[in-house]
Amino acid sequence: MARPVGTPDSLLREKLATPRPDRIHWLLTAMDHGLPAQEICELTKIDPWFIQQIEELTAMNRRAAAVTVETASKELLREAKRHGPAMNSWRKSGERRPRPCVCSARATV
Repeated sequence: MARPVGTPDSLLREKLATPRPDRIHWLLTAMDHGLPAQEICELTKIDPWFIQQIEELTAMNRRAAAVTVETASKELLREAKRHGPAMNSWRKSGERRPRPCVCSARATV
């Protein structure tokens, strides 16, 4: 789902306050619009720790998107490795092999 561009703050606040499957997209849009983390926490009732983690991941993704594996500094590569998922966006274009998802394996009872 693409994030809405030019969304009024009143609509963002309304979408954040309502638990829905697409709320994460509205949360990211609110962060892009500069809505303060404290206000996001108040509207969503999401613990501030989680909001901070999402902010750190999105900041890391922005930094990672600006470079390639070949042009990234060692410090940035180390930071990306600590954040985990950001490294997936750094795959070389020739590497199209799907990675197995451990989350999709369901236990049978």
